[in-house]
Amino acid sequence: MPKLRTLNISGCEIAGSDALKELAGAPRLQSLTVSGPAVTDEAVKQLSRSTSLQTLCLYHTGVTDAALVDLADCPNLRSLDLARASITGEGL
Repeated sequence: MPKLRTLNISGCEIAGSDALKELAGAPRLQSLTVSGPAVTDEAVKQLSRSTSLQTLCLYHTGVTDAALVDLADCPNLRSLDLARASITGEGL
């Protein structure tokens, strides 16, 4: 998917670690929205290697504070939405 820039796969059952690993390699992906319990800390860890991702929305996911450590390595990430994720004040 070399030309993909924006993707919303909210509510799709494919949004687990394997799918996010593939998306992390999309060279122009700038905006990604995912939701659901399949989106875990391990799945988000795959995204941290993306060099093009600028906006990430993680709605209603199983993501915890641990994922924020990995996302800190995402060099161009400018916007992060963690609505209804299991993030605490300590994680921020």
